[in-house]
Parts: sequence; structure tokens; C-alpha cells
Amino acid sequence: MADDVQSHLLEETRELDRGPFARPGLGSRILPFALVAIIAEASLALPPGPKSAGFTVLSVGLLGFVAIAILLPWQRLPGWMTVVVPVAYMATVFTLILAVGGATSGVGIVVLIPLMWTVLYHRQWESLVVVGGIVLIEIVTSLTPVRVTDAVLLRRIVFWVAIGLLISVATHSLRDRLRRILAHQETILRRTAALEAAAEELTTIRKPDDVLTAAARLAAELVSAPGTPGRRGQYIRIEGSMARVVAEYDETGQSVTEPFPLSDHPNLQEVMRTGSAVSRRLDLGEVGPRVRELIVTTGVLHGMYVPVYCDGELDGVLSVPLRSTEVSPELLEYCKAFGHLVELALDNAKTHEVLEEQATTDMLTGLANRRAFDHLIDHRPGRLQFSILAIDVDDLKLVNDAFGHGVGDELLIFVARSLSVALRRGDVLARMGGDEFAVLLLGADIKGAREVADRMIATLRTEPFLGESPTVSIGIAFGTPDDDAAAVYAAADKAMYRAKRLGGGQCAFAERLDPEVPAHA
Repeated sequence: MADDVQSHLLEETRELDRGPFARPGLGSRILPFALVAIIAEASLALPPGPKSAGFTVLSVGLLGFVAIAILLPWQRLPGWMTVVVPVAYMATVFTLILAVGGATSGVGIVVLIPLMWTVLYHRQWESLVVVGGIVLIEIVTSLTPVRVTDAVLLRRIVFWVAIGLLISVATHSLRDRLRRILAHQETILRRTAALEAAAEELTTIRKPDDVLTAAARLAAELVSAPGTPGRRGQYIRIEGSMARVVAEYDETGQSVTEPFPLSDHPNLQEVMRTGSAVSRRLDLGEVGPRVRELIVTTGVLHGMYVPVYCDGELDGVLSVPLRSTEVSPELLEYCKAFGHLVELALDNAKTHEVLEEQATTDMLTGLANRRAFDHLIDHRPGRLQFSILAIDVDDLKLVNDAFGHGVGDELLIFVARSLSVALRRGDVLARMGGDEFAVLLLGADIKGAREVADRMIATLRTEPFLGESPTVSIGIAFGTPDDDAAAVYAAADKAMYRAKRLGGGQCAFAERLDPEVPAHA
């Protein structure tokens, strides 16, 4: 209910800002004043009736002109012309007074109608014009047809001026205050809606770096009104004595690519010292040369800096550079609220990243697991040949039986580390489960795959475990860009079992891929 009332008041304020004769709501605004005007004209029929037929006709005609003028397309006319309507109605009242015989007739009070209308719906200078018109009418009607004493005339003039100014100043002051209150409430509503939209966008992002990129953009858009030139937003991380912009949004296309000394930026130093948000003007005399260069280049005059924490530790500082010189406390609080949203979104993204990593990482060896390996081979670059190595640790069951599964796990970790040493850059080693491993070699032919397999076997021979060198059986399969990766892996796995049956500690090729190469080569 309160929101409906507030929305109605906001809409009413917007209508008034569009002019006193704006079509939306004009009928409801004008109706009370029109009824009083009609009653005043109808009062001419009461005894003793009008004393001047000419002034009576003129008064009715002027009232008709006012009614027609209200319906003119005022949005196409100069704004100052709106004062014509209340002035014309004052002429209607003036002729009405003359029609009934002067100021003593009792209809003079109707002159308050244009005054009340202008103080409610027009600009203040227009209501002052009406006050002047009322005083003029009072002077003329007080002198005709019966002249009042100078003291009475002076008293009337003073009272009308005082009453007119009081009504005008007080009402316009109240209108301005109400407009400011409603504008402030509208700003709060707009910012609240913007924060809700920002929260919805941020919480759907699953990567921490993408959260920071979106946060920099949203900060610039939320803090600076639409249409503000050159909006900027940055996310800055402190690394020792240096500050580095890790995410940035700038509508002018300017960017900060190089780290700069933290000592060059006193505002960031204050955030680090207090752990609280800071809003300060950027003083060229206080900043260091690198930051001074950035300020001059970007034209930034002021900045808000909001610390962003994750797990109780400072992750970075959300910076919103501004080209204005003043920032209200409400705007700083708004920016701090947005900073808390960034914290929640960043925590959410990091948690999701950890869970995703756990879902694709073998917890024992730290290598990719089968799920990750299957995804990788299914989404490998389509224009590259590739080879797959299927690897099995020889005699792991004997180690488990003799020394326990704890030692068996240590052997798997040892083998994983040794196999990793033999890989080329870009090769991917995964633990497929139990004592089985697999390697994806992008761009490798049979010869390149054999070289990697030989290095693995040789590396294990030079690094004993429990006094002996562990061995592995390796199956090698080659695939063209058009081959199904799962079929290639199955072929490598089949070759690995053949190597194992041959005694282990050696490699074997998938027979279907190169018939000229012996299976036990």
C-alpha cells in the first residue's frame, strides 16, 4: 500500500514538472477551481442582479477564453506563456466585480482562485505576477465607483500583498520540499532496483574473474547516472608494495595495464590502513607520478574505494573513479552495499570453482580424473592429430598386500609425479581410477608418442620406490582429426593389456593403427 501511494506521488510530481496543463490528471486538477468559477458567475443571477450587462458579457467571455486556453497544446508553446491563463482569469474576476457594482459586492474573494492555482501548479514567479495583479485589481475596485479612504485602501493593499506572498512562498517552499523528498525516494527506489538486478546478474556468474569483470562494469553503471560521459570502474588487487588493476570497465576505452606503486596512491593506502571504504578527492599534489599521469589522462577528480573481503581476508578494492568533485554520503553507502554484493558473488563463484575442481580432479594425485579426461578428449581441437597413452602400474596389488593400501597410495602418488616429469608441454596426464592412468598428446604422431612413453619408463627406472624401481605398462594409440577419441582410447587400453601380458615394464601399439609396427615394439 505504501509503495502504491509513493508511486502515485512520484507520478504526480512528474506530471507537475511537465507543466500546469499537462494532459494526464488535468481534469481532476482543474475541476474544483472550475466549479468555484462557475458558481461565481452564476451568482450574478442573485438579487439585485448585475449592474452592467457589458461587464457581465465580458466576464463570461473571458471565462470561456480561459477554458479554451487550458486545452491549448502547451507542450509546443514557450513555457513562459502559461502565465497567460491565470492572468486571463484575473481579468474575468475583475470584470465580474465591475459587473456586480464594485468591491462591496462580496465576489472579490474569488480572486484567490488564480493565486491558489499558480502556487500549486505554476512556477513561483508566475504566482508573484498573480499577487501583483490582485493588488492592482484591489486598487482599481476600491476606487470605483465609491472611493474608499486612503487608510482603508492602504490596509487592503498591505494585507493582500502579505497574504499573497505568504501563500506563494509557503506553498512553493512546501512543493519544493516535497519534490526533493520524492526525488530522494525515487533515487532510493531506483538504486534498490538496480542493486537487485546487479545481485541477480552477479550471483549467476560461476567464475571469479568474470565476477570481477562484471563488478567493475556494474559499479560504473550504478554509481554514475545514465548518460554520464566516461563512466569507469576498476577492481584493484594489492600485491606487496604494488597495486594492479585486474578488472576494468571504461567507456572511453582507456585502461590501466601496468602495476603501479601503492605508495603513489594515498587513497588506496588509507583503505589498506583502515579496512573501510573511502571517498576522497584526488589531489595531484599527494599522488605519485604514475597515478598523477593516470589522473591527468582520464580526467578523474574524485574516487570511491570499497574493500572486498573473502573468507575474512582482503581480496581487493573496488574503485569507482568519478569526474565529479563531490560525492554524497548516501552514494558512498550505496557503493558499500554493492561491495557486499560483490563479496557474496565472489564467495559463491570461488565455492563453485572449488566444487568443480573437486569434481574433475583426482584427490589422491592431484591429476585430472576420468571425468575431466573424457571431457577433454571429447572437446579436443578438431584439426589436430593426437595420440593417447593408456598406462597401468605393474604389481600394485602386491604392494597393497605386502605393505598396506597406504603405501600403495604413496606408490600411485610417486608414479604420477614421475610420469608428469616425462610429459611434453601441453600434454595432459589423468588418473582414470585404481592403478590406471592416461595421457592425451595433442599433435603427436606414433613416433612422438613412443618417445614420451619411453621417457616415462626410463624416468621410473631412475627413481626407486622402497628400494625398487616401479614399472608401468603402456598402450599407445594414434588418432587422426576425424577419429573418435573414445575409440582411440579403447584401442590404447587394449594395447596396454597386451603390454602387461608380455611382462610389463614396456609399451605396445594398438595394432589397427600401424600394422607395420610390432605390437610389442
